[in-house]
Amino acid sequence: MINYYLPAALITAGIVTYFVSYAFLGLFFKVNPYRIPYRILRDVAMEDIEKIEVRVKRELNTRGKGVYPLDKEIDTVKHRFEKIELPIIIGRLKESPKKIITADLADLVHLMVSGASGWGKSVFLRSLINTTLISETDKKVYLIDAQGVEFYPYRKIRDVKVSTNEDEAMALLDEIIAIQKRRKQVFMAASANEFKEFNKNANAKEKIPRIVVIIDEYADYVEVDGFQKKVSTLARVCRKYGIHIVLTTQRPSAKLINEQIKAQFVNKIIFKASDGPNARVLGDMGALTIEKKGEAITWLNTKRRVVQTPLQKKFFSKKLMEKIDDQK
Repeated sequence: MINYYLPAALITAGIVTYFVSYAFLGLFFKVNPYRIPYRILRDVAMEDIEKIEVRVKRELNTRGKGVYPLDKEIDTVKHRFEKIELPIIIGRLKESPKKIITADLADLVHLMVSGASGWGKSVFLRSLINTTLISETDKKVYLIDAQGVEFYPYRKIRDVKVSTNEDEAMALLDEIIAIQKRRKQVFMAASANEFKEFNKNANAKEKIPRIVVIIDEYADYVEVDGFQKKVSTLARVCRKYGIHIVLTTQRPSAKLINEQIKAQFVNKIIFKASDGPNARVLGDMGALTIEKKGEAITWLNTKRRVVQTPLQKKFFSKKLMEKIDDQK
């Protein structure tokens, strides 16, 4: 005799499991499961997600008026992305809030992002990562995170490598340096002077991707033997090889931001500085007068502006979520 109750029981059990799982994620992780895909979330420590989400909520609550969510900003300027290889939404001009400033990291080459804790640096960095990843440009992204928290959820995304400790960070730098040296030989063999020239003349199989290296809290590595020298050398020699570095720090001391680093990182996004010496090292004392969360002084291609940066309150923007889903 066929047991008709068994299929019904299995279906009921499946439905119950789904909703219990949903409730579990919402209760214990304090995050909407649709905000971070579960296949990425499952490898992240619960307490780390809680810390990040609490900080993002605090950031949202303290910004007050003039909040510009990243997804809406992307929709507003998406037509520009067709002409930009590595797009960055910098923010809206303070004196003219209807005007959105965008930039191309491929043109900037390198970028420094600095600012005291809690003033918008990490939120802007997350925005930068999202717009970089959703671009159609062929690229590989290296995320170097000393604390092993900020970048961890990105590790499941295709063409992204994440380091979470000093040894992994040094290994990633060594890998990038090796790539730069190989590209130098390839360019010489092809009689190409720089990245765009090589890719323009290469066939589809020979074309090479741009590489974006993002180092979170550079100061955490200053005592790591050889790290600062490798970053400085790489920034100096990799300009024409399609390798770009985004360097962030809360503590831009004179020891950390030496003359070699200053010379390579002339393009800067400066959030609130913690004191006069830090603002002096950054070359803009106006960083002391910033009063609003997310507000920043930008020096891009020698031009100074004051902007309100976009708020990326989720790890993954809507556009990036769609791209992740397409990679299944």
